Amino acid sequence: MLILLAIAAVVLFAVGITLIVRGASSGGVGQSETVSQIGAYGFSGTAASRGREEGERRTLRGSFDQLAGWLGATVGRRLSRLGERELRERLISAGMYTSSPGRIFGYQFILGLGLPLVWLLVARFAGISTLLYVAGAIILGLCGW
Repeated sequence: MLILLAIAAVVLFAVGITLIVRGASSGGVGQSETVSQIGAYGFSGTAASRGREEGERRTLRGSFDQLAGWLGATVGRRLSRLGERELRERLISAGMYTSSPGRIFGYQFILGLGLPLVWLLVARFAGISTLLYVAGAIILGLCGW
C-alpha cells in the first residue's frame, strides 16, 4: 500500500511540475489574440451584474460566495499576478458571466490555505513521514493557489 501511495505521489508531483513549467513557458503568448477573435464570430459577452437576489444570499453557497468575494477583494488583489480587468476578460471569454474576479481570487485563497490544512490533518493521523508531510502541504498550497 505504501508503494502505491509513493508511486501516486511521484506521478502527481511530475504532473504538477509539468503544468507549472508549461504555464510559465507560455507567458500569455496568443491569449490576447484569442480573446479579440471572439468578437469576429459575432459573440459578445457582458460582465455579470454584481447584485444577487436576497434569497440566494441566505443559502450556504451564497454565504460562501460572499466570504470568497470579501477575501478576494481584500487579499486576492495583492497576491494575484493577474489584474482584475484581465481576469474579468478571461472569465467572460470562458463563459463564466456570473463569476466576479474578486470571488475567484477568494476561492484561490481559500483553497491555497484549506488544501494544506486538510492534508496536514489527514497526514497526521495516517502516520506519514515528516518529509512527505511537509512536502504535501507545500505542494497542495501551490496547487490551491
